[in-house]
Amino acid sequence: MNSTTDDLLVDICSATSDEENVIPISTCSSKSTTTTTPLYSSRQLQHLLLTDKKKFCILNNKSDKTLAPWWRSFGYPAILNENNEFKRIPGFVSCIKCCLTSIYGPKSGTKRFIAHADRCFPLVSPNSAETGKDDPKSVQLNLDNVVLKRKIKLPNKEQNELKELCAKWVCRDLRPFSVVEDKGFEELAQMFIRIGAQYGLIDAQELLRSRQTVARTVNELALKYRTDLKDQLVEPLKSKSVTICPDFWSNKYTQQAFLGVNITFVNIEHEFKSVDLLCIPFNGVKSYDMILAVLRQHLSEFGITDLSDLNIITDKGANFIKAFAMYDPIYCFGHTLNNILKICFFQQKKKEKSQRDESSIGNTLSTIMPKENSTPVVLDENTSSASESELSDFEENQELYFLNENTLVKFQKKNRTTTITQKMSVNDIPSEAKKILTLIKQTKDLSGLNQEIKAAGGTTLHQACIRQLFNKQKQHLINDLNEQTLKQLVMLLKPFKEMIKIIQYGNAPSLHLVSMCYITLKEVLGSYEMLKQYNKDNNNHDDDENLDFINDYDLEHELPGITWFRQRLLLLLKEMFILDIRHVVATLLHPRYRSLKRFPDHIKNQCHTYVRKKIRQLRDKAEMEIELQPKLSEPTAKQFKNGNNLFSRFESENFDEDSKNVNGSDSDSDEFEYNIKKGDELDRYLLFKFEKNKETIEPLYFWKIYRSEFPFLSQYARSVLSIPATTTNVEREFSTAGWILNERRTNLKPEEVDKILFVRSMEKQ
Repeated sequence: MNSTTDDLLVDICSATSDEENVIPISTCSSKSTTTTTPLYSSRQLQHLLLTDKKKFCILNNKSDKTLAPWWRSFGYPAILNENNEFKRIPGFVSCIKCCLTSIYGPKSGTKRFIAHADRCFPLVSPNSAETGKDDPKSVQLNLDNVVLKRKIKLPNKEQNELKELCAKWVCRDLRPFSVVEDKGFEELAQMFIRIGAQYGLIDAQELLRSRQTVARTVNELALKYRTDLKDQLVEPLKSKSVTICPDFWSNKYTQQAFLGVNITFVNIEHEFKSVDLLCIPFNGVKSYDMILAVLRQHLSEFGITDLSDLNIITDKGANFIKAFAMYDPIYCFGHTLNNILKICFFQQKKKEKSQRDESSIGNTLSTIMPKENSTPVVLDENTSSASESELSDFEENQELYFLNENTLVKFQKKNRTTTITQKMSVNDIPSEAKKILTLIKQTKDLSGLNQEIKAAGGTTLHQACIRQLFNKQKQHLINDLNEQTLKQLVMLLKPFKEMIKIIQYGNAPSLHLVSMCYITLKEVLGSYEMLKQYNKDNNNHDDDENLDFINDYDLEHELPGITWFRQRLLLLLKEMFILDIRHVVATLLHPRYRSLKRFPDHIKNQCHTYVRKKIRQLRDKAEMEIELQPKLSEPTAKQFKNGNNLFSRFESENFDEDSKNVNGSDSDSDEFEYNIKKGDELDRYLLFKFEKNKETIEPLYFWKIYRSEFPFLSQYARSVLSIPATTTNVEREFSTAGWILNERRTNLKPEEVDKILFVRSMEKQ
C-alpha cells in the first residue's frame, strides 16, 4: 500500500494546532467518487490504537523519498476494512511506541514531532545520559547505527550460516523452535548489533554475562519493581481500588506448595493493572490463621498493612472462607459454574472430612462478626443452601440484607430442603438420566484412548484414531454412542462453555458480566426452546460443535434424560450461586448497561440504594479530610466479534426512553420508580445521554473522561471495577510457574520462582 500523501485527499483546511479537531476521512478514485468513513479525533484514534489492536494498527511510512529523522518514531494509523486489509486513516500520524496521535498534513509543522521522537526514541547513547552533558566522552551516535533499522538482504552464504547456527543451537541445547522468535532474544540481538556498530568487532564472551550475574540482576530488578509497585499502590489503596486473589498450588515435580497472590488495581488515571504479586513457598498446615499471617507479612512489603483496605476474591475453599470472613470477600464465578456442572453430572470427587474439621469451621464463623457495612447479597427465592450452612450459626442475630421477590427484608433463616438436589446419588436418578451418564463415560473412554495413542507415538492422531477405532477390541466404544443424545448434550453444555470463556478477562474489568451471565443462564435453562434459540443465535461457524438447527431432526424434540439434567442444572444454579450486590453494581457502573435492563425492579431499587450509600460515605470522608487539612485542595477524584452480541438485550437506551417503557418491564413489580433528582450524582449518571450508534466505550475510560462530573461515583467505580469476576489471573500465574519449575529445573530455589514471576509480570505492563 502506497502511503504518500498524494494518494489520499485529506481535508485539513480547518485543521489547526488544536489536537481535538476532528477530520473526516475521505478517499477519491479516478472516477471522482468519494467515500467518507466515520469522523475521528486524534484522542479517539489514540485510544483505539491502544485498546482495539485487532481493528487498528500503525503502518510504517514506506515512501521511497528520504525521510526526516523524526519518522523513526511515527507511522500512519490504519483501520481494518471490509476486505480484511489495513487501510490508512489520512490526516494523522501516530507514535509507534506510545500511540500518541496528531493531525498531520502538507502544511503541518514538525517541531513537536521532533521533540516527541527525541523523547520516545532518543538518539543519544545511554552512556551520555549517565555521565552528563559536560562529559567529553558523551557523543551523539550515528543515526543509522542507533535508531533506524536498515533492511538489507544478506548474501546466501551468511543466510545459510545463520540458519545452521540457529538449528544447531536448538538441537544441541534442546530449545523449542519458537525461541528464535522470542521478543527478548530479538532485543538482545539488536543490542549486540548496536554495540558492534559503535565499537567494532568484539568477542561475544566479553558481552555475555554469567548465570550468577543474571540471577543477581533478577533479584535487583525484583527489589526495584517492588519499590515502584509500592509507590503505585499508595493512591489506589486509599480509594480501595485494589483487589487480591490468593490461591494454593503444588509443583508436581518437587511437591513444594506455593501460596500465589495476584493483585489487580485501578490507578488514578483509571488504568486497569494486573500483577503476579506473590508465589511464595508455603510449608506446614494450610489453616486460615497461617494464611492470614503469611499474607500480612508479605503484603506489608508493598505498603498493604490492613486487609480491610482491599477487595478480595477467592474460591470457596474452607480455609479461605474462614480467613476472609471479616473482609466481605467475593467468590469466583468460574469455580461456582464448574462445581455446578460437576455436581449435576455426579463427577465430583467425594472427600471425607472429619467431624472435627466441620465443627471448627462452623465455630469460627459463629465467632467472627461481620463488619457493620457488610456487603449485601442478592438472593432469589431459591437461595444457595451451601452458603446458608456457612452462615447458619450467626445469621439469626445479624442484620444482613438481601433482596426478596417483593421488597427489601432482613436475612431470614431458610430450611434446608433444597440440599436434596445436591445430595442426590446416582441410584436416585431416572433411567433416562442414567443413559446420559453412560454416554459421558463412553466419551471419556474415547478421550483416554486418544491419550494412549499419543503416548504410543502414532504418526498423526487422526490416522492413529482411525486404525485403533476400527480394531475389533475398540469397536464397541464408537458403536454404542448415541448421536442424538450426544448432540443435545453438547447443546446443553454450550452456554456454560461460553459463559466461562466470556468472564475470563485478565487485563480488563469483568465483574459486570457476572450478573448478566447469571440471568442469561437462568433464561436459557428455563425451557428447551430457549436453549435451542440461544444455540442458534450464538452458533459460531468456526466452532467444532457447530450444529444445524434447521435441518437436524435430532434436535427437534428434547430427550427425557436431557430434560432431567437441564432442570437439575437450573435448580443447582439457583441453589449454589448467590448474586452479590457488587455484581449488580458493577453492571450498573458500566455505561452500556447502566439502566439494568431486564433486571427485576426490586434489584434495581436495592442497587441504587446501595450505591447512594457508598456515595454519601465517600462525600463525608472527603469533607472530613478537608476539615482536617484546610490548606490542601480537594483531590481529583471485552468485546464481542459483532455488534449484535450476547448481552445486547441488556444495553441501555437514553434513560428518558427507558422510563417511558417502564410499564413494559420484564418485572411485574411496581415498586421501583424512576424518580430522578438532578442534584443526585447517581441520577445524573443515569440521565446521561449517549450518542446512538456510537461504538461501545470502555467503562474505565468513561469514568476517566467524566470524573469531574461524577467525582464520587467515578471513585467508587474504580473500586468495584478493580474486582475481577474469576480467579483466572492467579491460575495463569500458576501455569507460568509450572513452565519455570519444569522437570529440568527442579533445583531452582522456590524464592527465585517468586522473583521471576514478579519481574515478568511487571515487564508485561
